[in-house]
Amino acid sequence: MNHEQQFQAKRIAADYLQSFEKLLRKVDLDAIERIVKRLRDARDRGATTYVAGNGGSAATASHRVNDLGKATKDLGRLPKKRQIGSRRLSRSRPRRYPRN
Repeated sequence: MNHEQQFQAKRIAADYLQSFEKLLRKVDLDAIERIVKRLRDARDRGATTYVAGNGGSAATASHRVNDLGKATKDLGRLPKKRQIGSRRLSRSRPRRYPRN
């Protein structure tokens, strides 16, 4: 990597970090606290919490469920029943590509 490429990489990284910092400052911490309270209340009542996603968002939902499970385990407050799974909500089948 020559000096010019290295300088450009640093500038790109610095711009990205600056943009990311601005975004983080916009996070509503009170909203996060309300969400945590609702999840704790649901856990304490033995309620079921559903997390859903579609496509790439399904992977995000799956990761969120795993993170929540880890957090409750780390704090020693596991839900009474723990069932993690995915369900297909549509009977449609994905289109096979390429389509002629």
